[in-house]
Formats: sequence, structure tokens, C-alpha cells
Amino acid sequence: MANRHLRLFAYGDVYNNDSVAIYARDLRKFDLDDALKIEFPTKPDGAVALTLYFAGFHIIPCSKNVSFLKCIFCLDPHLDALPIKLLNYMVSKTAGVLLNLIRDHVKPKKMKGSEYEKRMNSKPVYDVMRKRMEEIQFGESMSRYLTKQQIQEYKKKVEAEMKKKESKCSNGGGGWLW
Repeated sequence: MANRHLRLFAYGDVYNNDSVAIYARDLRKFDLDDALKIEFPTKPDGAVALTLYFAGFHIIPCSKNVSFLKCIFCLDPHLDALPIKLLNYMVSKTAGVLLNLIRDHVKPKKMKGSEYEKRMNSKPVYDVMRKRMEEIQFGESMSRYLTKQQIQEYKKKVEAEMKKKESKCSNGGGGWLW
């Protein structure tokens, strides 16, 4: 099976002053401004281009260190030999694994000194984003966007983490998993 390739066009902003919304889709040639002199990315040899019709992400801050992520997307991986029902079943069973993988790669310690941190520190737009993110009131948006069951689950996790942290602190260690 060939590798898959995606040219991503995405943008986002603070939503309702209490969360973040991000929209993404395939990058198209007309998205690139000629004045910027950016070339349209080419697909690597032997790769198959994915088609991302749309993707939406809603990030709801529960506390300073924990956020709830809601996402929806529609894409075609161009796997003609795989029936769509089987593909949907596979995605439903592996989405949690993908989210754990994303969670492992977005931890602050992995960002330190990275290309992404350098880029975010060199562009003024990120300063504006950071300032707007600081204005978000943590936890207030939970009841607006999450179900009672999701809020209860979050509170159980926080409680369990606090117990772990207390027991680790007495042994000289500690920290949040999220």
C-alpha cells in the first residue's frame, strides 16, 4: 500500500470567548497568494493524495492543563480495495489510539526548542493568539458544550489524578498526565 499525502489548509480562532474552533480542508492552488511567492507543494513520488473535504475541531478548555477535543472530518483516503463500511469501522475503533498519539506529541516538553516553537516565537500573529487564549475563562465553557456525562468523567479523572499526584508527591515525584 502506498503512503498517503495531504496538503492541509487550516485556520482557527477563539470561539465565543471561551474555546477554540479550527477548520481545515485540502489546500487548493487558489489559496496561495501570488504575492507571497509560495509554491504549491508537490506530492512525493509513489504517494497517493488524500482528499480532505473538511475537518472541524472544537477545543474546550476545562482547566489550565486539560482540554476536551471534539472533532469531525470527512476524508477520502483513496483505498479503493477497502469497502467504506469496513473503513468506517476501522476508524471508529482506532480514533482513540490516534488521539493518544496526538496527545503524546503535543506536550510542552516536546515543543521546547522545536521548529514549531521557533516559528511561533518569530511571528507576531502567535503573540495575538496567545493574548486571546489568556483571556479564556477555564471551566466556564464546559457546561455550555459538554454533556453532564462528559463533565462527570472529566471530574473523575481530575480526582484520580489528584490522588496519584498526592501519593507521588509524598514519594518525591509527581505531575499531570494530560
